[in-house]
Amino acid sequence: MLQTASVREANRQMTLPQFPQNLRLPFPDLESFPSHDTLNRLLAGIEVNQIGNAQFERILWLIRKKKFLRYSASNCRLVAIDGTQKMLREDI
Repeated sequence: MLQTASVREANRQMTLPQFPQNLRLPFPDLESFPSHDTLNRLLAGIEVNQIGNAQFERILWLIRKKKFLRYSASNCRLVAIDGTQKMLREDI
């Protein structure tokens, strides 16, 4: 998920103070989050298309809860999703 060389490095990044602060920007109600090991076990059993569907459902939930109102522009909601790492390959 974090594109790190090791689980230890991923856990280190996730325990930095900036990580939870950044995670709470789009999800202010978030009180805690799982370790990288727990996320890895969860994601290993999930189909890729289920992750995309979950993102879509989360956006719909955010819209229904009016979480984007302060970001309105001409009565429209602007949403940007960074999907640059959905597929990753190393050049040969």
